This record gives sequence, structure tokens and C-alpha cells, in this order.
Amino acid sequence: SYSMSMTYALPFGKGKQFLGNSSKALDLIIGGWSIQGSQLIHSGTPLQVTQTNANTGCNGCTQLPNATGVAAQTDGSVDQRIYEWVNPAAFTAAPAYTFGNVSPRIPVYSPPLFNIDASMFKTFTFKERVKFQFRAEALNLTNTVLFASPTLNVNSPSTFGVITSQTNFPRLIQLGGRITF
Repeated sequence: SYSMSMTYALPFGKGKQFLGNSSKALDLIIGGWSIQGSQLIHSGTPLQVTQTNANTGCNGCTQLPNATGVAAQTDGSVDQRIYEWVNPAAFTAAPAYTFGNVSPRIPVYSPPLFNIDASMFKTFTFKERVKFQFRAEALNLTNTVLFASPTLNVNSPSTFGVITSQTNFPRLIQLGGRITF
């Protein structure tokens, strides 16, 4: 897992490195802007394959299936693996009144996560104590789809190992303002 965030005051306007001798009107437009960004990258978490409880004496426990000896991991990019994230041939349902032999965590991970949020803002000072901040923000700046974990119950043959949803929202751009006094 990796996360980073930063804030950077842009070097434009009165007293700054670039256009430091600008007029008051130009400084009002280009000076005092800052940018903010945050990035999150996560490689995924180990998955747990289950089955509908076939052990009537095991109330509240998680029923695990049996391994067939076939590899559970599938190959390809995220887009290529959506309909077979986990190989269904790697598992069979454990018979009634038996416990499956699969480890609680299989060597297959949930889809990776990648997200960037960014904002740009400027504070205008009207009087010593009256300020207005304008913000432009973009959430999920790259409009990256973040897929949910696949269906992991072997008793769901039509969807087992298939990713059926996403966990994020599309890019969202919003403008805002705040007055402090």
C-alpha cells in the first residue's frame, strides 16, 4: 500500500519567483494559487473462497470448499480477468458434514486500487479579517475504475470468480467557496 499527499504554493505573483513585479490586477488573477493532490495505490488483499454452509452443526462458522489442485490464480490484466478473477476449476464444494481443505486465504488478491484526487485553490483577502477562498476539486482525477472483489462462493456457479461491481464513483469535479471573518 502506498499513499502520498502534497500541497504546493505556485510561485507566481507579487513577491514570488515568477512575475514578482506584476501589477495588482495581474496579481489578483495569477498570484496566491496553491495546488493539492493525494494518491493512493494498493495492490489488493488476499481473498477467501467460501461455500454455502453444508454442516448443520457448524452454526456461525465459515465453510471452506475443497481444492482440486488446479491453480486459483488467473493471468492477464485486470480488464482481461473481470469474468474469471479466480479460476473456478480450482475449487469444489465440500460434501455435507465435512470441512473443506482450502486455506482461509488463497494466493489470489483482490483487484488493485489506484486513485488520484487533486484541487486548486486561492484565498482572496478583502479586509484584514475577511477572506474568501475559491476551490476547484477533482475526485478520481484519472477516472480510474476500481473494481470490487469477485464473487467468492463456490455455490454461485454463474458468478463465482466474476467481478460484478465497482467500488468507486466516476470523476467528480466540484467548485466551492468559503468566507471567513
